Amino acid sequence: MTLSPKGLLALLPMIIICSYLTIGYASSYIGWYGYKKWQHRKRSASILESKERNVFLTQLRYSVEGDIKMNNLEVYMEKGFYYGKHTSKVTDTSHRENFPYQITFRNPDDKRLFIFIPEEEFSRYDSCASHSIFLKIQEFTDTLELHVLDSAGTSATIKAWK
Repeated sequence: MTLSPKGLLALLPMIIICSYLTIGYASSYIGWYGYKKWQHRKRSASILESKERNVFLTQLRYSVEGDIKMNNLEVYMEKGFYYGKHTSKVTDTSHRENFPYQITFRNPDDKRLFIFIPEEEFSRYDSCASHSIFLKIQEFTDTLELHVLDSAGTSATIKAWK
């Protein structure tokens, strides 16, 4: 059986569509399962997301000292969580953790700001990295100190408390 040029032309869009769908599925599969995103601890992108995932605990009060204005900064405590194995829409809090709570901070108004915990502050917390503070218990009694830099080199300090 040989295909006529008209038959080949009719078959070509089907081949292109099937190839496109196959490549898209393979890319998603490799991206999700290759990186094993469900195995890494996550933090929410906002208080709203934290509440939707049912991990929000409390919002912290804060003051900003310096030349950077931040009107909508979010500093809050939430339970640590993981994504579900097959989707990021699932929230898994069942992992046994040494540090089940975390303090998260976001500035939704200006993505050009870099907010970080100074290295000399690391020893004050149960565990932390430059962008997250992890706690053994839900209590937080100290004043948290964060530093902020913008793209022009201007700096500020955020002090947050419960």
